[in-house]
Order: sequence, then C-alpha cells, then structure tokens
Amino acid sequence: MERNLIFKKRKKRSNPDEILKVTALVYLKDALATERFEECAELIVKAKEFGADPSEINSIITRYVDQVRTSLNSAADNKAKNRLPI
Repeated sequence: MERNLIFKKRKKRSNPDEILKVTALVYLKDALATERFEECAELIVKAKEFGADPSEINSIITRYVDQVRTSLNSAADNKAKNRLPI
C-alpha cells in the first residue's frame, strides 16, 4: 500500500495550484494530528479550490480516524489487561 497518498504520479513540472493543493493537504493532515479541528474546514475548502479530489481529502481523514481508533482500542485493551479478576 502506498504510504503517502497526497502525491499523485509525478509530472515533469508542478504548477502553482498543485503546490498549493499539496500544501493545504499537508496542513490538513497536521491540523488533524495536532487536534486543531477548527482549522480543518477552511483547509478542506482551500484544498478543493486548488484542485484536490474528494478522495485525497477522504484518504487523509480516514487515515486519521483509523489511527485514533487503533490508539483507543490499544488503550482499552491495556486497561482490560490491568483489571483485577472479579
């Protein structure tokens, strides 16, 4: 599985909108990772304005949700292991 889905196949030259799109997607990824959710809507709008596909945005959000879900499941498993038997 491709590790970084933000970048599509390389073109010979990047146009300014492509660079701005990738920048907005990277900022979205960072905002999610640092839980600055109030910035996400604006970053999604900007990414779309610069040509981001819904699938690119969805991929970033899905990856974040999967990471959070995995983290929560791990914490719950660890908590369950540390319980005393009844």
